[in-house]
Order: sequence, then structure tokens, then C-alpha cells
Amino acid sequence: GVRAVMPRNAIGQHITRPKARTRTKAPSAPPAPPPKLNPRTIAKPVMIRMRQAIRTRVGRNLGRAREIAAGFPACTVLPVEGGWTAVVRVPALRSEEALTLSLLEHEHVLAHPGYFFDFDTEAFLVVSLLLPDAAFRDAFERTLRHACTPS
Repeated sequence: GVRAVMPRNAIGQHITRPKARTRTKAPSAPPAPPPKLNPRTIAKPVMIRMRQAIRTRVGRNLGRAREIAAGFPACTVLPVEGGWTAVVRVPALRSEEALTLSLLEHEHVLAHPGYFFDFDTEAFLVVSLLLPDAAFRDAFERTLRHACTPS
């Protein structure tokens, strides 16, 4: 048989063909750790939606309060500077305390007397604008009707 003769280099070592190289990726850096979660960053979109929902509800209920009060000439919704309450001037047919207690007992409506907020004179009621629309409309109308009715 015929023997294959392998070429040799200058010092007599056999020269072999280089093996086909397989491409390997350079070692990659370990994956970056997840970003540190800041609770404020996570909560911010939720807080923005909640704030907008509150503003919308408060604005709607304030407009509704003015519309309802227009049907009760003795009652006036005072201008609002901010917040989520409305101040309503009502006829002074009884003390604010008597009126708020009577509202709670007979109409199941909770309103705060103006003296809680240091009004110098009577009669004022402070009502929340945070209630759901239908509940607010019903409670506010009953409040004004009750406030305009002598005890």
C-alpha cells in the first residue's frame, strides 16, 4: 500500500491542517441586574389616574351642587378655592349643630357645621364632593330641602 506522506516543518514536526474553527461568541457579560424598583416610580401612573378621577368627580359634583342650589334660592354654594369640599350657606332657621344633627337623624346625611371651619356667622354647611355622582346628587338635594324646612 501507499502511505500518505505528511509534510514536515523545518524541525521535522508533522504539519497538519488546522481544524475548522467553529465560531464561538465572546464570553458575554452577566446579565444586568433588574433596575431597582422605586415605589414612587411604580405608583406614579396609578396616582396620576387616581388624582384625575378625583378631580373629575369633584368638579362634576361641584357643578351639580350649584345646579341643585339654584332650585333653592335661600341656599348658596360659595366659590371654591380648592380641595374636595363645598361650603353652602343655608337659611339660619336653626343652629348649625341642630341642623347637622337633624340631617344625620332624619336624612342619614353627614355634613359638617360651618363652625368646625371657624366661620364667624351661621349658617353654613360643609359637604364632601367625593361621593359617587348619584349618591351626591341625592344627598345634596335632601340636605338643602331639609335645611330650608323649619324644624
